[in-house]
Amino acid sequence: MKYVMIFLVLTLVVLMAEPGECFFGRLKAVFRGARQGWKEHRYHRDMRKMAERYGPNWQQKLGGNANPQPEENAEDAPAYQR
Repeated sequence: MKYVMIFLVLTLVVLMAEPGECFFGRLKAVFRGARQGWKEHRYHRDMRKMAERYGPNWQQKLGGNANPQPEENAEDAPAYQR
């Protein structure tokens, strides 16, 4: 009977604890931080690769236009039909 009472009291203490103060809350925070750090590492790694490939000014769009817009004059454009 004494062991049952101890089990019930300890269970009540565990269930009444604040969720942020437990071990699992801290473990969840560590996991989130590690995941965010890995995402930032991948992003910076990709940016470094693009800077090596396209040059240091690739974000300023100083290079050539990869997809130029087609030039149209009024004479070559087809008439609008409904």
